[in-house]
Amino acid sequence: KAALARIGASRASRVSLVFITIDPDRDRGSVLRPYVRSFVRNATALRTTDDHRLRAVADAFGADYSVTKLADGDEEVSHTRTISAVDD
Repeated sequence: KAALARIGASRASRVSLVFITIDPDRDRGSVLRPYVRSFVRNATALRTTDDHRLRAVADAFGADYSVTKLADGDEEVSHTRTISAVDD
């Protein structure tokens, strides 16, 4: 959001922001989309339950993630904090 504000409205209008969840079991569309759009109103929220597909995308961007079930039943979600820019 801050980066888009810094580049100005004209250039920001050419940027598409996409957020991909690594925790699709908890990040349902009804929660994920409003969350992502609370930062950037026209952002796209993506989720898949196909871990092979998600891993392929993460690998392509040099990102990593894990969702681990703890002994008490809770889940621990870890991921790299990465923002990637892709041009046309």
